[in-house]
This record gives sequence, C-alpha cells and structure tokens, in this order.
Amino acid sequence: MTLGAAIGYIHGNTSTDTLPVHGQFDSYQALLYGSYAPGPYWLQTTVGVARNDDTMKRSILFTDTPRTAQGDTAGNQYFASLRTGVDLPGGALGMIAPFAGLQAQYVELSGLTETGAGSVDLALPDTSASSVSSLLGAQWRKAFDWAGHAWHVDMETAWVHTYGALTRAIDASFAGAPASSFTVHGSGPARDAAQISVGTRVEFARRAFAFVHCEGELGAHESTLEGTVGLDYRW
Repeated sequence: MTLGAAIGYIHGNTSTDTLPVHGQFDSYQALLYGSYAPGPYWLQTTVGVARNDDTMKRSILFTDTPRTAQGDTAGNQYFASLRTGVDLPGGALGMIAPFAGLQAQYVELSGLTETGAGSVDLALPDTSASSVSSLLGAQWRKAFDWAGHAWHVDMETAWVHTYGALTRAIDASFAGAPASSFTVHGSGPARDAAQISVGTRVEFARRAFAFVHCEGELGAHESTLEGTVGLDYRW
C-alpha cells in the first residue's frame, strides 16, 4: 500500500477558434493519493482541492470604437478519481495494464463585472458546475537503467465518457442595462473524448525523482493539453 500527498501549481491559456476571446488561469492544488496492489491487480485513488484565478479578455467589435473587456474571477475546484486495473507482463517490452476508472469534479466561480468596455461590460453572477466521467483504457510502462540512473517511461490512452447534461448556461447582463438580463448557453464538454498521456521519471538520488508528464484530451469541439514538470521524494 502507498499513501502520499502533493502540492502543485498550473498556469494555462485558453482561446476559441471562432470568437476574439482569450484568457489565462493560475491553479494552486493540493491532493492526497493512495494505491493498493496485493498482486497483479491494483487500485488507485486521488482526492484533491484547487484554488483557481482566472482572467478573460474579449474584443468587442460591434461598437463604433473597438473595445476590450476584461474579467477577473476566482473559485474553488474539488476533484476525486478511482482506478483499478491489472498488470500483464510483456517481457522486454515492459508492462501492459488495462484499466477502468471514474473521475468527478465540482467547480465554483465567483461572480464578476468586466472592466474596460463601458456600458457593454458584462456582469455575471456566481456559478458552479459538476461532472462525472468514466474511463476505459490501457497503460504501458517500462523501467530501465541509462547513464547511471534508473528511468521509468509510461504511456496511456483511454476512452472518456461523460455522464449527465453537457450544456452550460449562465445568466448575464450588460453594465449599461443591469435590469435586462439574458441567458447564454455554452456547448460544454464532449460526451466522448480520447485521453492520451506520456511521461518519464528518473531517480537522480536515493528515493528522489524528477519527472516530466504531458497529457491531452481530444473531444469533438474541445481539446485540452497540459504539461507537468516536478520533483518527488518517496519514503
């Protein structure tokens, strides 16, 4: 059995293909994780919380003078995951592990009023969203020695299926007409998506590791890509 804790920081950028909107976010995360492997079968779980700071800018072109509106908000994110699988030795090729899992998250954001565009600044209320997804996929792992260090590489691919309603809606109003609100509907995440990841870890000192990990999720109308670089110590 393995138990542990981790903290992390993520900086990211967002954009759309059809609208002049772009943003960035900073996420500060803390999580607990555990695994149990009495034999070739294994169980892994993760529970965590994050504090997210978001900034979004949008260009407004329908007014006489083009303007840029900026919104800043912050919120909390809670997430958990559970996976189970079985390790199938592949000899010199490494280890193959088919797996299944569930992941859930809940996100809440504070309301905001944009600045920079005068009467066409948007005012948005507090909002929240949740999602539950299942995963079905396979991992490949291999350990080897090179340049006097122990290396571990892994690759993973999975089919992700999201349950429940996918559309997102929020009430909004213009700063120049606060009494006239309207509802904006977003497309939300794709029902089915492909999740792909690749990473490597090297033991540079006794029980001390450096790692690089890249993960992407590809859906019908939304794609995400993230990379992680870090250090961990095991005792």
